[in-house]
Amino acid sequence: MECFVALVIFGFIAVLASGVGLGLGPQSTGRAYQALTRRFGGTYQRGRVFRRPTVRFRYGPTWVTISPGPKRGQTRTTQALLQWPDGWTDVRIETTDPFHRNSSNAAKSISLGDEDFDRRYHVTGQPASSVRKLLSDGVRWQINKLCQFFDCPFIDVSIRSGRMLVEKPALFRRNQDLEQFTQLCLELFDQAMLTRSEGIEFTDNSDEA
Repeated sequence: MECFVALVIFGFIAVLASGVGLGLGPQSTGRAYQALTRRFGGTYQRGRVFRRPTVRFRYGPTWVTISPGPKRGQTRTTQALLQWPDGWTDVRIETTDPFHRNSSNAAKSISLGDEDFDRRYHVTGQPASSVRKLLSDGVRWQINKLCQFFDCPFIDVSIRSGRMLVEKPALFRRNQDLEQFTQLCLELFDQAMLTRSEGIEFTDNSDEA
């Protein structure tokens, strides 16, 4: 009986240590998420052994949730989830890499006519014309900035089912790193929203405009 109790205690300590080591304990990335709440407002959910720290705040017309994401290989990810104003946009952009999530049997990548971007990213979605319109110069610029950020040249961006999800294989423990990641995601959202405004015509009447 004593051996069983000791084993249970040892297992609990191991799980707790694992949580802290992954940056999910209240004394690790929690401080960075608290600082992020002070920067952007909103609410902070404290991280525990079986619960990730989370920050949720309002940004213009959308809600933003920042939290540690699932593992990618041996690396814990950080993700930003933003509400998207429609449910029919369907696009995904992944870094092209043999160790990344996309594979040789994935759907054929949509060409954007940007040789460097087409080489570095795997783009899928439908219809192709809408995907090309969404991935404007500004959007591609922001995706590149997110990809190159934090000395970790990988990024996964999807807009599906009324939400934008940005996932970066990195665990941010410093306040400034988590804040910069969040800011880059907000700037990507802004650039993507601009593509929805193209074609709007304004009249000469200032009141109507």
